[in-house]
Amino acid sequence: MIGFGQGWINYYNDVAETGGVTIRQTTDLGYLILGDNIIKTDNNGDTLWTLDYSVSDGFQTIDGGYIACGDFIGRFVRFNDQGDTLWTKNYQGRSIVDANDGGFVFINSNLSGNPLKSDQSNLKLEKSSKQINLFKIDSLGVLLWSKTYFPVPQNTKNYANSLIKTYDDGYMIFGQHPLGSSYFDGHLIKTDVNGDTLWTKGYNYGSVSQGIQTIDSGYVFTGNVDTTDVNNSVYLLKTDSLGNQEFVKTFQHPNPSIYDEIYPSSVNQTNDGGYIMTLTIEEAINGWGKIYVIKTNILGDTLWTKTFCNTNCFMYYSGANNIQQTADGGYILSGIYWDGSFNSWNEPDRNGMSTVVIKINHLGNLTSTQHISLSKNNGDLLKVTDILGKETKKTNQPLLYIYDDGTVEKRIVIE
Repeated sequence: MIGFGQGWINYYNDVAETGGVTIRQTTDLGYLILGDNIIKTDNNGDTLWTLDYSVSDGFQTIDGGYIACGDFIGRFVRFNDQGDTLWTKNYQGRSIVDANDGGFVFINSNLSGNPLKSDQSNLKLEKSSKQINLFKIDSLGVLLWSKTYFPVPQNTKNYANSLIKTYDDGYMIFGQHPLGSSYFDGHLIKTDVNGDTLWTKGYNYGSVSQGIQTIDSGYVFTGNVDTTDVNNSVYLLKTDSLGNQEFVKTFQHPNPSIYDEIYPSSVNQTNDGGYIMTLTIEEAINGWGKIYVIKTNILGDTLWTKTFCNTNCFMYYSGANNIQQTADGGYILSGIYWDGSFNSWNEPDRNGMSTVVIKINHLGNLTSTQHISLSKNNGDLLKVTDILGKETKKTNQPLLYIYDDGTVEKRIVIE
């Protein structure tokens, strides 16, 4: 029996502060890691090349190259499949998607409604006030149009948190606006291809992290439940195609106490119709920070959970960021680990931080390749048949190996 594993953990010592914010599987079955740096890997997570850009989101473009956007730094970069930079723009974007004409659409929360990173004179105002903006650029990064939703006065914060392109070539913005001084209301804004509003919906559950469109044309998103000052539960909310709520599920910290916290990062739909979520859990008593993965069925009911952390599970700067299902049916997720070291100012040492990428199988397990030795057969293999005697090359089932010396072996080759 030969078992082929599909799990591993890789560390990328890129002097991280946010780690791998977004990870995408590429057409060559490798991965693109977007965060404190841009890292391209092969299928085993081994680095092929890196780019020194700090970005928050991006993806592989139809020409085989890539585009990435930056939120805090304010930088867009378009590069080819070898990592060569094609162009850059000083735009500020939280999330980006492709348009149906070869261009790109992105969001930010600049109060000025400007795609560019705010100049120094606006920085104080921008910190105290936010609004939801949508921008369209062409394939060379030239701005085509911009839209603003729920423009607000100073000292109000409406956040644009994530963006997707919908099946009708329009867009969905997952955002939030404040309810009082401490709470947030998750908000969906559905637009057409030109960014004009088709409908909006508010959900009084809490802040929004990230969302997707589901296979039934509905939507699902996740966020923190606003119930206390401590984030000790998260929610998963599913809607129909018009934003009407179908169900909401809440998930608690696996070892809850009054000071322990749990933060949602991302959600994606899986091949079985269910959902996979990444979260960060913090345990105040132990000072531990861990990556937490929840797999649910199509109704949001938990099927399994997995927890990952580094050697000491340090709390600061440890956590999950993004997850997606891979071509082999497993999952790939990114985040950040900290080794617990401090610098001379008694602050967390950036040199002790690293992006972490974790590959797990369909059950959330880290597996390894195992070769279970078989008895040596001296004959030459004539053919392989199934249990009915029909010649086959299939795997994952009982097979009969027939040799010219008259011997037969029964094997199961698992792939």
